[in-house]
Amino acid sequence: MNMIQFAIAVTLASLAGATHASVVLDQQHAVFNNGLVFSSTTGYAQTFTVGQTGVLDSIDVALTRGGGIAASTYTFTVRDGIEGNSLYSANFSVLNLPTTFNRFTNFDLGALNIGVTAGDVLAIVVDGWTGVTSGGCPFCWSGSVLATDYNGGSAYMLLPASIQLSVWDLGFRTYVDVPSPVPLPAAAWLFGSALAGLGFVRKYKQREILAA
Repeated sequence: MNMIQFAIAVTLASLAGATHASVVLDQQHAVFNNGLVFSSTTGYAQTFTVGQTGVLDSIDVALTRGGGIAASTYTFTVRDGIEGNSLYSANFSVLNLPTTFNRFTNFDLGALNIGVTAGDVLAIVVDGWTGVTSGGCPFCWSGSVLATDYNGGSAYMLLPASIQLSVWDLGFRTYVDVPSPVPLPAAAWLFGSALAGLGFVRKYKQREILAA
């Protein structure tokens, strides 16, 4: 390996260590005009189109607990498309949902390292509750009809086959961990520093040879 090749290797190694990521809001439909109420046999889904390449960090969903739940669970799933494979799925207690309208519930996905690419279409799925009710509605996924629809996806009803609700979109926010590359001036500085360091080492070795 000559001096130039070694300097390039040092620069690339330094850049790899210096690259970091930042979590950004990627997609959202933060509208609470209406809501779809869950029954024990009904699930709903909302698709969205990924805007930035990176790692899916978390998803907020506009779920609200109704007054009719005594004890119950629901299933939150992220799919690769409305009919695609499950990327994540877990059960949660309905009792932990907010009772106040216009609130989001956060689902942290950062540890799962779900890679996404701009243009991917994913689906947020909430399956109907199972448990005990005390009368009244179980819980609701807030959203909107017509005028404020989200253009990157659509709402679906699961019965269990998916039926597109073309006039609906449900409330959500998605966050993506996006890599932040090192600026070019920093790369040039690192490359120059590596060359300068190699030049110093070369001169030092020449002096040792002459002294001998």
